Amino acid sequence: MKQTILLFLAQALCLSAFSQSTFIVTSTGTNPEVDAAIEYATDIWSLYLNSDVPIEINLSYANYSDLGILGQCLPNLRQNFPNAPIEDVWYLTSLANSIAGIDVAPDEVDMDLLINSDANYYFGLDGNTPSNQIDLVTLLLHEIGHGLGFISLGDLADGIGSIGVVPSLPLLPPTSFGFPETFEEHPCTWDLFMVNGTDLLLADAMNFENNSEELGNELVSEDLYYNGATAVSANFGDNPKLYAPTEFFFGSSLLHLDENSFPLSSGNSLMTPFLNFGDVEHNPGSITLGILQDLGWDLNMTVGIADYDEEIFQVYPNPSNGNLTIKLDAIDFDLNLMDLLGNQVADHLVNGQNQLNGLSNGTYIIRGTVDGAFVSKRLVLID
Repeated sequence: MKQTILLFLAQALCLSAFSQSTFIVTSTGTNPEVDAAIEYATDIWSLYLNSDVPIEINLSYANYSDLGILGQCLPNLRQNFPNAPIEDVWYLTSLANSIAGIDVAPDEVDMDLLINSDANYYFGLDGNTPSNQIDLVTLLLHEIGHGLGFISLGDLADGIGSIGVVPSLPLLPPTSFGFPETFEEHPCTWDLFMVNGTDLLLADAMNFENNSEELGNELVSEDLYYNGATAVSANFGDNPKLYAPTEFFFGSSLLHLDENSFPLSSGNSLMTPFLNFGDVEHNPGSITLGILQDLGWDLNMTVGIADYDEEIFQVYPNPSNGNLTIKLDAIDFDLNLMDLLGNQVADHLVNGQNQLNGLSNGTYIIRGTVDGAFVSKRLVLID
């Protein structure tokens, strides 16, 4: 079987930012088209992440239909490493390395990625994916996202919910690194932000006893959320909803954003659990970036809208008949208008009066950057 070692130094591409991280990908079973998609996906992530330690990936491209997956990320984890912000909490090694400033697992990669070769992929990089194909770049971005932080140690077995207990999964492939034999009932960083609809933290035993039916009920409640401040800010002040269906699915439940709450049109669909034919999302989205920042990643840009309140970023009148005024206390900005299908319908909105012509009544999103921070505001157009 062919094996290639690919060193992907981040490139600027067309995303107008300077990359600060390096990916080293060891791939098995790939071909030039797959390699190009891998390089493109890692380049995109590189643009957002600051890390002095390379992010190392072991990627296998093979037939994994027996696992019933398109892709799967098996992450490496560490706790109590040098400069660890919180004791007895599991961090993915990609994040631990960034925080520590050294490779905390020098002989091991940060994540194993399994990509099922038995699928009808679109290998192009332009996002023009046909409706009968799976966009490979989107899949790769998604799986790498899990290896950067989208992992929960929550599990449900026979009605008993737990956090920090290694599940018994006979179909789980062995990792290329030393996977912990026990999590010692310690949470991972993601679990520190997982709350229910009344904002009760699931990982707090004062709220829910570990290894209990009560905790198990929460894990399948369809009422779980992520409450990190940056992600909440990026979600217009609301806790982003997590995928917690009434039937628990290990590897899907808890560690994704909710599919119905964040459809493709939201711009935040990358880390939802299902990738449909024709779906394309080549941007992590402000909520995903906010989550990574909450988890401890140093990003190349500020995420969220907390600093852009009504005193600093004003849009009026709202609802508007198309004659719209934007008032910004900023010089460096780039704002565009998107419809709810994710289409850009107006670009380069100005600081001052804007006339929006030819648009149907409905809800739109003003989205872009202000002084390097992602911002979003809802806009309603009426006659």
